[in-house]
Order: sequence, then structure tokens, then C-alpha cells
Amino acid sequence: MTMTLLDLYLAPDSCTRLKPSDWSRIVAVAREQKMLGRLCFRLKEANVFAQIPLQVQHHFTSAETLSNQQAINARRELKEISQAFNKKGLTPVVLKGAAYIHRGLSC
Repeated sequence: MTMTLLDLYLAPDSCTRLKPSDWSRIVAVAREQKMLGRLCFRLKEANVFAQIPLQVQHHFTSAETLSNQQAINARRELKEISQAFNKKGLTPVVLKGAAYIHRGLSC
């Protein structure tokens, strides 16, 4: 049976059973779905990241770095927007991923 991105996300400890071809497919799908950074977090959270082949780890850490930088940028932009709205007596409504970032939650 072929492991899917969802299978790996739900059972991160199953990463030890993946072959290089499986990793290629999962990394490609995770990148396409913009989930590489989130999957990296999930694998680290499950304490299995070190069991992943080094060349695959590089894909995940690169996505994690990008994700962290995007969160920093979003927080800065949200602060600027909130300040501008507050000066006018308005409360901004934040949706989707920015709402998670605004609340300090993990996406």
C-alpha cells in the first residue's frame, strides 16, 4: 500500500517505513498543497524528524524557514493595519491563516 500525505500527517511515526520514491512523491504533493512547513512542524512535534533522510530534511527546513518569515511579515502587517483602523475607531476583522497568526495559534 502506498502511503499518502494524509497518512503521514496522521501517523508521523510511519515515516520510518518510507522509501526514497515515497519521499519524492510526498514532498512534491506537500509542496503543491503548501503543506511542507506544516508537515515539518508535525514531524518535529512527533519527535521523528531526525529519522527522515537528510536530503528530505532540507526540503522541510527550507519550507519551515519560509513559513516563519511569512508569519513575521503577517504579524507586522497586521500590526500596521490594526493601528490604522484603531486611529479611525474601527476594529479590523482578520480571516483565514492571518487570523491564526493574529491569535498566536498554529495553522
